[in-house]
Amino acid sequence: MADRPTEPERLVKSRTAESRGAKAEEIEYYRLPSILFSISMSKYNESSRRLIEGKNFAFLATINADGSPHVTPTWVDSDGQYILINTTIGRVKERNMKRTPVVAISIAEQTNPYTMVTMRGRVVESVTGPEAERHIDLLAKKYLGVERNPYRKPGERRILFKIKADWTSGAS
Repeated sequence: MADRPTEPERLVKSRTAESRGAKAEEIEYYRLPSILFSISMSKYNESSRRLIEGKNFAFLATINADGSPHVTPTWVDSDGQYILINTTIGRVKERNMKRTPVVAISIAEQTNPYTMVTMRGRVVESVTGPEAERHIDLLAKKYLGVERNPYRKPGERRILFKIKADWTSGAS
């Protein structure tokens, strides 16, 4: 078998060899360039920015400890550079993003779900303390129209994740 490729190349099995029923060691592999999209928040088109900054729910996919996916609806925001996700310390998504910082996010417009954007990226920073506490109240204002998050529990601590999108699709 061909040696392991370095980015931005990947190996692809020959479909012809597979269809002939070839054994694994007989299958030919080909090097193909990867197609990678690198997008920062400042380069998003206006439709994507509107979805992120609008009153639309995001569906955040993280990776559980056993490798299975975990998807949860969440409030979403942007600081102009990163996608912002705020959660309570101790929740599954918080543990998953700390352990494995790769994520996928899908946001559909609440009034027209056919207008949507999907992004893949990675957590580049997490913030706790007063900044995360203030941010959840900003999200409560955005989504609920109230000054403070009414769902806070005594002793609850927040964490704010900053996510850099590496790939995006949709929202033209």
